Amino acid sequence: MLFHLTGDIPDPSAIGPYVADEIALARQLEDEGVILFAVKRAGGPGVFLLIEAEDRVAAEAHMARLPFVEAGVMTLEYTEVVRV
Repeated sequence: MLFHLTGDIPDPSAIGPYVADEIALARQLEDEGVILFAVKRAGGPGVFLLIEAEDRVAAEAHMARLPFVEAGVMTLEYTEVVRV
């Protein structure tokens, strides 16, 4: 299944201690084929992701590993999408 994720970071000053680990794990998830596409918002803190997982539970489990999510400094909104 494919999911579009909107990542919101309400307090960007809180991400500092997690940035290096976040980047490393995001790259690992890309290498594993979970994250297919990732972009940062141009107008403020946050991300848009396209990910692939077996189902919503698996998608949430993969993303829960991200340091920003683990620390509670980023929330994710999931939308299931399909290829056109």
